[in-house]
Amino acid sequence: MNRKGFAATVLAVALSAYLSSNVLAQPPATPDDAAKRWLTFVDGGNYAKGWNCAGNPLKNQMTAQDLQTRIAPVREPLGAVMQRKLIGVRLSNTMAGMPDGKYAVVQFNSSFARKPSAVETIGLDTENGRWAVIGYFIK
Repeated sequence: MNRKGFAATVLAVALSAYLSSNVLAQPPATPDDAAKRWLTFVDGGNYAKGWNCAGNPLKNQMTAQDLQTRIAPVREPLGAVMQRKLIGVRLSNTMAGMPDGKYAVVQFNSSFARKPSAVETIGLDTENGRWAVIGYFIK
């Protein structure tokens, strides 16, 4: 391989690595993707990471420890997630108790090891161009 060919190969590999790392580092583009990502933290018991990537309205209401104290007693007894299917995404410019903005409510039909049927509802807002979880409910 000549110098030009070698330089082109190195450049192509470097560009590919740069693009891959930037694509992987970008936050989820849709509310349901952001909700799924956040739920993986809750599913794994990583409440601190869930709190870290949550929106400011949630963070202003509770600490990471508070989040765990509120969610763990409800979520952990259900066991492992067996299945989670998107019910729908509802976008809105308003949400109760919040200033006008860009909001979403995402719902999933979920099945757990010890609860075959549940509905998970996740509230999100946009902050700095990304969707962030501001509420979680499970029935």
